[in-house]
Amino acid sequence: MTQGLDQPLRLRRFPDGRKGRLPLATPVVLGYSSLLLGAGGAALLGLWNAALLRRPWLFLWTLLLGAAGWFGFGAMAVALLGAGVQTPQLVLLAGRLAGIGFGIALAALHARHVRGHVFLDGAVIPILPAVIAGFALQYLLAPRVMLAVQGLWPLFLTK
Repeated sequence: MTQGLDQPLRLRRFPDGRKGRLPLATPVVLGYSSLLLGAGGAALLGLWNAALLRRPWLFLWTLLLGAAGWFGFGAMAVALLGAGVQTPQLVLLAGRLAGIGFGIALAALHARHVRGHVFLDGAVIPILPAVIAGFALQYLLAPRVMLAVQGLWPLFLTK
């Protein structure tokens, strides 16, 4: 059935499609990278998407979400250690769970924009190589650097 001209079109929630010049990270890749690299690592891929799509508001919101996730990881670690949690694995688990939440928010934020890119036959980064690269980074980076990437910024305040 066709929609009558007397009713407004409901396209407000869907941005116009823009095609990036290079492959974009799909929302699934953003979610997996937030699990592996934290909200800051996923936000770097999201900033890549926003810059290639020339979306300043998407860039700003991605930057804000990534910064909130990165600083939130460290603040949560300090709060848990202050509350008496002695096991570092529990602190890291809580930070990773928070990173997953921020990854879901990033994926939801980017989904409509990446869908327009794909609709215009734009290339995307395949999921499997991106996940393998995330795992490789986890093992190749020094533990202190990896924790700093994930958002354990209080490490910068210690020697």
